[in-house]
Amino acid sequence: MSENKIKIQKSVSNTESGILAKLWRNILEETGMVNSLDYMVKRYVNESNSIKSGKRKTKSSLINDITAPAMTFKTFMDLLLNFVKVRKVELVVKLHYANGDTSVHSVAVAGNTVGEEREEGKEDVK
Repeated sequence: MSENKIKIQKSVSNTESGILAKLWRNILEETGMVNSLDYMVKRYVNESNSIKSGKRKTKSSLINDITAPAMTFKTFMDLLLNFVKVRKVELVVKLHYANGDTSVHSVAVAGNTVGEEREEGKEDVK
């Protein structure tokens, strides 16, 4: 019995929401999860269907989310927290200023709770 493999295309939208799709693809590739997508989709859909109330996902809608050329932040976080099942996400942004300085800013997200933002200060880039 041949099973259809979920295909992740490299191309993403040239919009802001394409950045999240590109990051999502990088996560799948760099962690090797791209090879386990079929199993992960079945697990997610089965768990979603066992919920008595709340939002349920069909296999086709989940595959659309996983392979979309662009995605919302809400979809990105849902995939990380509920599909991949990470316990915590730390979003880190490093800003490079015209004068050569940099600053790093991060926020931790666990489940639906947003942690405190913190600035780690400016660093010299020399």
